[in-house]
Amino acid sequence: MLSWRGELLSNMSFPEAAAKYGSPFWDFHRANLHKCLLERAVELGAVVRCKTRVDTLEFGSGGETTVVLEGGERVTADLVLGADGIYSKTREAFVGRVDPPTKTGDLAYRLLLDAEEMLKDPELAGMMRDPQVMYWLVSPSLLHPMSG
Repeated sequence: MLSWRGELLSNMSFPEAAAKYGSPFWDFHRANLHKCLLERAVELGAVVRCKTRVDTLEFGSGGETTVVLEGGERVTADLVLGADGIYSKTREAFVGRVDPPTKTGDLAYRLLLDAEEMLKDPELAGMMRDPQVMYWLVSPSLLHPMSG
């Protein structure tokens, strides 16, 4: 996969992946991954806290981690899952420095479509009847046509 500037972002040997995993690749929605992780964590006894901001993390010598929340509350655990997004305090604590997101110039757009309306369109109906993972990559020149 190349960036819009032609720089290599990632690559994958599909034959090797197919042999290793029995499929060329797996793809699923992030919300499904979050749901699976949440359900399994709760099943194993995890305590999940939402709408709680992390100030910092302190790593103990015995493997435990203390999460210091905004307001000063301290919560200690033997496992902390850092899923706090692009401005992650967890990542910064782990790497030991401020780590702002890096602007790459690459963008991803997501949208929701009305499935019933798609079924009415002969060109789109097949996508609904035989769902597959689809990626559309658009050339930047199509997004930003040169004016003449």
